[in-house]
Amino acid sequence: MLVRSTNSSTNEARRVRAAWVYCAGPLQSTLAHVDRTKRIILSFVVATVAFTVVLALFLRRVPAPPPPVAPAPAPVPEPEPEPVLPPTLVEAGTENAAGPPTALRDWVAPEVLAAREAARLAEELRAKSRDAFARGIAAQKSGDHAAAISAYREALTIDAGMAGAWTNLALALDATGNSAEGLEAARKAVSLPAMKDAKRRAHAMHTVGHLALKTGARDEAVAAFEEALRADARQAAAALELASLWNSEGKPEKALAALVVAKEAGAESAAIYTAVAV
Repeated sequence: MLVRSTNSSTNEARRVRAAWVYCAGPLQSTLAHVDRTKRIILSFVVATVAFTVVLALFLRRVPAPPPPVAPAPAPVPEPEPEPVLPPTLVEAGTENAAGPPTALRDWVAPEVLAAREAARLAEELRAKSRDAFARGIAAQKSGDHAAAISAYREALTIDAGMAGAWTNLALALDATGNSAEGLEAARKAVSLPAMKDAKRRAHAMHTVGHLALKTGARDEAVAAFEEALRADARQAAAALELASLWNSEGKPEKALAALVVAKEAGAESAAIYTAVAV
């Protein structure tokens, strides 16, 4: 490759010298016969021609510039992805709650309103009945049996299931000489669900027995006293009244057994002596 390049350069040099001799030789011989001014002009012309020839030969050696390369198309930018935003808080005032609050809707529903009103009235009535019952007890303890009867009836008008009010009403009626009416009130008391409690039932049955005995209902009285003792063996008052009843009927063995129960229930000796004396 190097030898070929050197030979090519030598050939080009020879052609340049030949061109110079071909162009400049005749001109030089011509210049010898012209005056100085013309000689200068001709020399300039000769030099220009020679330069033009040399330049033409040189340009032949210079490789032609490569054709312009079309620029690569500019890449089309891909669309930027949408920014992913994190969830944001719901600001106050934009809760999107339609209509009234659900609690209010539940509150004003007809069936709920009715239930709430019933519960409110029930509690109000219970409070009134308890107040009347308390007034009855206070009046009875002070000896004002008429006021006690009125208060108990007021309480029972509001709540007929108040067993304690029936029992106390029975005793207040008996204190005013209405033993028969009192017995009815006592019977009502023992028929109520509240009397499932043993001690309460024993107390109420003793009241029934006491009033039954006063009104001449002897068998009912015995059954009531015995029921009182079955409900609560420590119902000393019922045992004492039963002992007195057996003693009055000439049944000392039964009377003694009842007195033993009364003694074990905590009855005072004086009360036992009174029951035997009767």
